[in-house]
Amino acid sequence: MNQTYPGAFLDSVRYVCIASKAVYGQRWRTWFTYNSYQLTSGEGATWGDGITPIAAPI
Repeated sequence: MNQTYPGAFLDSVRYVCIASKAVYGQRWRTWFTYNSYQLTSGEGATWGDGITPIAAPI
């Protein structure tokens, strides 16, 4: 558990990771989002929350 959520581990708390399909990364329309997704997962043209893609590696 501490590897998945480092520094946020308490035995009494149940942690959940939630992904959002809010913004699709497009090179020319949403360049900031596209670049953020590309840096995070290697693919810019994908869905995410505008900063982190759904397919972000753990």
